[in-house]
Amino acid sequence: MDYSKRTDNKEAFRINAFKLFTDECGGDSHEFVDILYSKFIVEDFAYSDDIYYWGVLKYFTDTVIPHKINVYQAGLELSRNPKIDIHLSNQDKEDFLRNLWMHDMSKFSANEAFGYAMYNFKNPHPKSKDAFEAAWHHHKMNNPHHPEYWLNPNRSGELEPIPMPNIYVLEMIADWIGAGKTYGSTLEEWLPKNIAKFKFKPLSKIAEMIKEFTGIRVVMEDYKLIYEPEISNV
Repeated sequence: MDYSKRTDNKEAFRINAFKLFTDECGGDSHEFVDILYSKFIVEDFAYSDDIYYWGVLKYFTDTVIPHKINVYQAGLELSRNPKIDIHLSNQDKEDFLRNLWMHDMSKFSANEAFGYAMYNFKNPHPKSKDAFEAAWHHHKMNNPHHPEYWLNPNRSGELEPIPMPNIYVLEMIADWIGAGKTYGSTLEEWLPKNIAKFKFKPLSKIAEMIKEFTGIRVVMEDYKLIYEPEISNV
């Protein structure tokens, strides 16, 4: 059955999930859900099973919506930094705020919702792990604030980074800050352990923006950035 045009749960999702976000961050929940259904396939036969429906809805309300709120608020704070004028044009600043509002919208799609919601991170089952990996891949390929979106395979199969626009670098930073608030960590704890896992380009510009907007110093090494602790003179 083709679910691309189905809207069975559209109003229920709007009221029980998306309105929680727009009530907190502004905007129209009707517009939000209309954009979502125009961009992605949201409906799925599995929603006829209460276990899947309520499991996914709980994932939306308990995880995705709080994360979206935290990212939106973090992004607003970043937008107040005077340094933003160096990196974003006036149009880019408007688009940045719009992107914050639509941040991680693909997580509500059928391609991602089930894979995320049914995955037990502490004790993953092989089948659920496959579904999660497919969801995670779809997410990275549909959200340019993820560095993996900007990786291009060459003819040898190696992944080479292409330039990541400033507007998405800033959303990436907001995402990192928001994720820390959602999952009980801080950027100061998370970034030193994880920054070297990513490939970036242009390294100097991204390192500069991370420093300017977070105060955390990173330095260049090949296609990667590594954390460099501040040296105390005391």
